[in-house]
Amino acid sequence: LSLHDALPISSDGCHLCDKALENIRLAQASVEFQVELIDIRDEYDTYEKYKNDIPVIEVDGKEIGRHRIPAELIVQKINESCHK
Repeated sequence: LSLHDALPISSDGCHLCDKALENIRLAQASVEFQVELIDIRDEYDTYEKYKNDIPVIEVDGKEIGRHRIPAELIVQKINESCHK
């Protein structure tokens, strides 16, 4: 079993980002995966792509949602990725 990656794209001061990170922690209670946090301010291209759409969560390189991403969806997408 390989460890799957969740990539939240967010920024400081974003209340939806804080909620998305909380949902990621809740999802980790159900399924094991690693998290790499990306701050949109760290790269110009990332900022330009997502400046009006954070948070964004990718699982194994595929976007699974923007803005409001429930923990259940994160778990579902990690599980689906396990079975591919």
